[in-house]
Amino acid sequence: MDRSVIFEPWKGENYETGGLFGKKILVIGNSTYCDTKMLKDYPACREAGHCLKNCERCNEYTNEAINDYLANSKGHRIFGKIAAMLCGCSETDKLYPEVWNSIAFYNYIQESLSSGSDHATKAMYNESESAFWQVLAELRPAYIVVLGKSAMWNNMSAVNWTWKPPLEVAGEKVNCGIYTLDDGTAIHAIWVMHPSAFGKYQFDPIYWNHVLSIWFDRETMKS
Repeated sequence: MDRSVIFEPWKGENYETGGLFGKKILVIGNSTYCDTKMLKDYPACREAGHCLKNCERCNEYTNEAINDYLANSKGHRIFGKIAAMLCGCSETDKLYPEVWNSIAFYNYIQESLSSGSDHATKAMYNESESAFWQVLAELRPAYIVVLGKSAMWNNMSAVNWTWKPPLEVAGEKVNCGIYTLDDGTAIHAIWVMHPSAFGKYQFDPIYWNHVLSIWFDRETMKS
Protein backbone atom coordinates (compact mmCIF):
# COMPACT_ATOMS: atom_id res chain seq x y z
CA MET A 1 0.00 0.00 0.00
CA ASP A 2 1.29 3.47 -0.88
CA ARG A 3 1.97 5.73 2.08
CA SER A 4 -0.94 8.12 2.62
CA VAL A 5 0.57 10.11 5.50
CA ILE A 6 1.45 13.65 4.41
CA PHE A 7 2.14 15.19 7.84
CA GLU A 8 4.44 12.82 9.71
CA PRO A 9 3.46 12.31 13.36
CA TRP A 10 5.43 13.61 16.30
CA LYS A 11 6.88 10.72 18.28
CA GLY A 12 8.47 11.60 21.61
CA GLU A 13 11.82 10.02 22.38
CA ASN A 14 10.27 8.06 25.29
CA TYR A 15 7.00 7.19 23.53
CA GLU A 16 7.80 3.50 23.07
CA THR A 17 8.21 2.98 26.82
CA GLY A 18 5.29 5.24 27.76
CA GLY A 19 7.54 7.82 29.37
CA LEU A 20 5.87 9.73 32.21
CA PHE A 21 2.62 7.85 31.81
CA GLY A 22 3.81 4.28 31.52
CA LYS A 23 1.52 3.80 28.52
CA LYS A 24 1.66 4.66 24.83
CA ILE A 25 -0.63 7.65 24.24
CA LEU A 26 -1.41 9.12 20.82
CA VAL A 27 -3.11 12.53 20.79
CA ILE A 28 -4.97 13.31 17.56
CA GLY A 29 -5.74 16.86 16.50
CA ASN A 30 -7.84 18.03 13.61
CA SER A 31 -5.90 19.81 10.91
CA THR A 32 -2.86 21.80 9.87
CA TYR A 33 -3.01 25.42 8.76
CA CYS A 34 -0.87 27.07 6.10
CA ASP A 35 -1.50 30.81 5.85
CA THR A 36 0.35 33.51 3.94
CA LYS A 37 2.68 34.20 6.91
CA MET A 38 4.09 30.69 6.59
CA LEU A 39 4.92 30.83 2.89
CA LYS A 40 8.39 32.25 3.62
CA ASP A 41 9.36 28.92 5.19
CA TYR A 42 8.11 26.82 2.28
CA PRO A 43 10.03 27.60 -0.94
CA ALA A 44 7.71 25.87 -3.39
CA CYS A 45 4.65 27.54 -1.87
CA ARG A 46 6.44 30.91 -1.75
CA GLU A 47 7.26 30.64 -5.44
CA ALA A 48 3.66 29.76 -6.26
CA GLY A 49 2.37 32.58 -4.06
CA HIS A 50 -0.05 30.35 -2.20
CA CYS A 51 -0.17 27.09 -0.25
CA LEU A 52 0.30 24.08 -2.52
CA LYS A 53 -1.38 21.86 0.10
CA ASN A 54 1.14 19.04 0.00
CA CYS A 55 4.56 20.45 -0.85
CA GLU A 56 7.91 18.83 -0.08
CA ARG A 57 8.13 20.44 3.38
CA CYS A 58 4.70 19.35 4.61
CA ASN A 59 5.90 16.02 5.97
CA GLU A 60 7.99 17.78 8.65
CA TYR A 61 5.41 20.42 9.54
CA THR A 62 4.13 18.78 12.76
CA ASN A 63 7.57 17.96 14.09
CA GLU A 64 8.88 21.43 13.27
CA ALA A 65 5.91 23.06 15.00
CA ILE A 66 6.36 21.06 18.23
CA ASN A 67 10.13 21.54 18.26
CA ASP A 68 9.57 25.27 17.77
CA TYR A 69 7.14 25.32 20.68
CA LEU A 70 9.56 23.43 22.93
CA ALA A 71 12.39 25.78 21.94
CA ASN A 72 10.71 29.07 22.78
CA SER A 73 7.08 28.48 23.86
CA LYS A 74 5.90 31.27 21.57
CA GLY A 75 2.91 30.48 19.42
CA HIS A 76 1.32 27.06 19.22
CA ARG A 77 -0.54 27.66 22.52
CA ILE A 78 -2.55 24.51 21.95
CA PHE A 79 0.54 22.42 22.73
CA GLY A 80 0.76 23.86 26.23
CA LYS A 81 -2.92 23.10 26.82
CA ILE A 82 -2.57 19.51 25.65
CA ALA A 83 0.42 18.91 27.93
CA ALA A 84 -1.27 20.61 30.90
CA MET A 85 -4.29 18.31 30.46
CA LEU A 86 -2.17 15.17 30.33
CA CYS A 87 -0.18 16.01 33.46
CA GLY A 88 -3.05 17.61 35.39
CA CYS A 89 -1.59 21.12 35.54
CA SER A 90 -3.38 24.45 35.32
CA GLU A 91 -0.55 26.40 33.68
CA THR A 92 -1.20 26.21 29.95
CA ASP A 93 1.55 28.67 28.96
CA LYS A 94 4.32 26.56 30.50
CA LEU A 95 6.70 24.29 28.61
CA TYR A 96 6.24 20.58 29.28
CA PRO A 97 9.08 18.85 27.40
CA GLU A 98 8.80 15.73 29.56
CA VAL A 99 5.17 15.33 28.46
CA TRP A 100 5.92 15.79 24.77
CA ASN A 101 8.81 13.35 24.99
CA SER A 102 6.34 10.76 26.33
CA ILE A 103 3.57 10.94 23.71
CA ALA A 104 2.85 10.86 20.00
CA PHE A 105 0.77 13.45 18.14
CA TYR A 106 -0.59 14.00 14.67
CA ASN A 107 -3.43 15.81 12.90
CA TYR A 108 -6.07 13.59 11.30
CA ILE A 109 -6.71 15.66 8.16
CA GLN A 110 -3.96 15.16 5.60
CA GLU A 111 -4.52 18.39 3.69
CA SER A 112 -3.64 21.83 5.01
CA LEU A 113 -6.36 24.43 5.52
CA SER A 114 -5.96 28.15 4.96
CA SER A 115 -6.80 29.29 8.51
CA GLY A 116 -8.31 28.26 11.82
CA SER A 117 -11.69 29.52 10.64
CA ASP A 118 -11.75 26.94 7.84
CA HIS A 119 -13.34 23.55 8.47
CA ALA A 120 -12.40 20.23 6.95
CA THR A 121 -15.01 18.73 4.65
CA LYS A 122 -16.41 15.22 4.95
CA ALA A 123 -14.46 14.35 1.81
CA MET A 124 -11.22 15.40 3.57
CA TYR A 125 -12.01 13.09 6.48
CA ASN A 126 -12.71 10.23 4.08
CA GLU A 127 -9.51 10.86 2.13
CA SER A 128 -7.50 10.89 5.38
CA GLU A 129 -8.78 7.53 6.63
CA SER A 130 -6.02 5.38 5.12
CA ALA A 131 -3.37 7.63 6.69
CA PHE A 132 -5.09 7.19 10.05
CA TRP A 133 -4.78 3.41 9.87
CA GLN A 134 -1.17 3.63 8.71
CA VAL A 135 -0.34 5.83 11.72
CA LEU A 136 -2.05 3.40 14.10
CA ALA A 137 -0.22 0.42 12.59
CA GLU A 138 3.13 2.19 12.91
CA LEU A 139 2.74 3.78 16.35
CA ARG A 140 0.58 1.05 17.90
CA PRO A 141 -0.69 3.22 20.77
CA ALA A 142 -2.53 1.74 23.72
CA TYR A 143 -4.70 4.86 24.02
CA ILE A 144 -5.92 7.57 21.66
CA VAL A 145 -7.05 10.97 22.95
CA VAL A 146 -9.09 12.78 20.30
CA LEU A 147 -9.24 16.58 20.48
CA GLY A 148 -12.81 17.70 19.85
CA LYS A 149 -16.16 16.02 19.45
CA SER A 150 -18.33 17.75 16.85
CA ALA A 151 -15.60 18.16 14.23
CA MET A 152 -13.35 15.22 14.99
CA TRP A 153 -14.97 12.40 16.92
CA ASN A 154 -18.09 12.41 14.76
CA ASN A 155 -16.15 12.23 11.49
CA MET A 156 -13.27 9.86 12.16
CA SER A 157 -13.02 6.36 10.75
CA ALA A 158 -15.77 3.97 11.85
CA VAL A 159 -13.93 0.91 10.53
CA ASN A 160 -13.07 -1.78 13.09
CA TRP A 161 -14.68 0.33 15.79
CA THR A 162 -16.53 -0.92 18.89
CA TRP A 163 -18.44 1.38 21.21
CA LYS A 164 -17.79 1.07 24.93
CA PRO A 165 -20.08 2.31 27.74
CA PRO A 166 -19.56 6.09 28.05
CA LEU A 167 -17.89 7.57 31.08
CA GLU A 168 -20.20 9.59 33.30
CA VAL A 169 -18.32 12.43 34.97
CA ALA A 170 -20.05 15.29 36.79
CA GLY A 171 -23.28 14.55 34.94
CA GLU A 172 -21.63 14.53 31.52
CA LYS A 173 -21.36 11.48 29.30
CA VAL A 174 -18.04 11.12 27.51
CA ASN A 175 -18.04 8.66 24.62
CA CYS A 176 -15.26 6.15 24.17
CA GLY A 177 -14.55 2.89 22.37
CA ILE A 178 -11.96 0.64 20.80
CA TYR A 179 -10.28 0.50 17.41
CA THR A 180 -8.97 -2.94 16.46
CA LEU A 181 -5.97 -3.46 14.21
CA ASP A 182 -5.88 -6.29 11.69
CA ASP A 183 -3.79 -8.40 14.07
CA GLY A 184 -6.39 -8.05 16.82
CA THR A 185 -4.60 -5.36 18.82
CA ALA A 186 -7.12 -3.22 20.72
CA ILE A 187 -6.57 0.55 20.90
CA HIS A 188 -8.75 2.46 23.35
CA ALA A 189 -10.04 5.87 22.22
CA ILE A 190 -11.86 8.77 23.88
CA TRP A 191 -12.73 12.35 22.99
CA VAL A 192 -11.97 15.45 25.08
CA MET A 193 -12.97 19.07 24.67
CA HIS A 194 -10.85 20.77 22.04
CA PRO A 195 -8.17 22.91 23.74
CA SER A 196 -9.19 25.93 21.67
CA ALA A 197 -12.73 25.90 23.09
CA PHE A 198 -13.77 29.06 24.92
CA GLY A 199 -16.78 30.79 26.46
CA LYS A 200 -19.40 28.52 27.98
CA TYR A 201 -17.41 25.45 26.94
CA GLN A 202 -13.96 26.78 27.80
CA PHE A 203 -11.31 24.08 27.94
CA ASP A 204 -10.31 23.13 31.49
CA PRO A 205 -7.12 21.00 31.60
CA ILE A 206 -7.70 19.94 35.22
CA TYR A 207 -11.21 18.67 34.50
CA TRP A 208 -10.17 16.76 31.40
CA ASN A 209 -7.20 15.27 33.23
CA HIS A 210 -9.73 13.97 35.77
CA VAL A 211 -11.79 12.44 32.96
CA LEU A 212 -8.73 10.79 31.43
CA SER A 213 -7.59 9.44 34.80
CA ILE A 214 -10.96 7.76 35.34
CA TRP A 215 -10.87 6.35 31.82
CA PHE A 216 -7.32 5.03 32.10
CA ASP A 217 -8.15 3.38 35.43
CA ARG A 218 -11.31 1.77 34.05
CA GLU A 219 -9.69 0.39 30.91
CA THR A 220 -6.61 -0.81 32.82
CA MET A 221 -8.80 -2.78 35.22
CA LYS A 222 -10.61 -4.45 32.30
CA SER A 223 -7.48 -5.39 30.36
